[in-house]
Amino acid sequence: MSVKDIIKSSFLEGMGYSAPTMKMILLSFLVALLLGCFIFIVYRLMTSHSFYSGHFGLSLILITVITTAIILTIQNSVIVSLGMVGALSIVRFRTAIKDPLELVYLFWAISGGIISGTGMIGLAIVLSLIITLVLIAYKLIPSKKEDNILLSVQATDVAVSDKVKEVLGETDENFKVQSGNLSAGGYSMMAELRCKDTEALMKKLYELENVNSVSVVAHGGKTTE
Repeated sequence: MSVKDIIKSSFLEGMGYSAPTMKMILLSFLVALLLGCFIFIVYRLMTSHSFYSGHFGLSLILITVITTAIILTIQNSVIVSLGMVGALSIVRFRTAIKDPLELVYLFWAISGGIISGTGMIGLAIVLSLIITLVLIAYKLIPSKKEDNILLSVQATDVAVSDKVKEVLGETDENFKVQSGNLSAGGYSMMAELRCKDTEALMKKLYELENVNSVSVVAHGGKTTE
């Protein structure tokens, strides 16, 4: 038998569909459901309140279970696999990701569903433990003392801009002015800088003459005014 015949024979054999047993289906879905719930719990505990989304947490459970169903469907048939790939290729997701770690949870849910669908429960457990330990270690690492912030200052006179820049330079000599706006109503400026004591900086700026308001937006998504 030639190599061509061997490849053709193997391909044809793979085109046959062997349905998984009911025991395998139930076990796979049970593992996927438990794994999805575990991912949701880790996401809930590790995510700050400003980024937490209940709908996203629920989607992690459902993605794990749905992925398991897809793997159970395609793992024993080449034809079904190709058809499923073609069908899923037209799906486009436009949901904005607020936190880069959300991508980790999404891939964790998808990979957990794939592993559960193939019946490798041990691998699913080991993967979940490793990811959880990494997330816990990251959570326990002390955060940097200086926060990277965006600061907005509104004043009635553009002349105060020099004093504002002087104060910002004392806090961070590498600060960057992102935008400035001058109108009949006054002057406003947006700057990016690193600051250890945000409250003290805001108070110092607010005490400047002709300054109406000072707003600070940290990278964590919290706004102080």
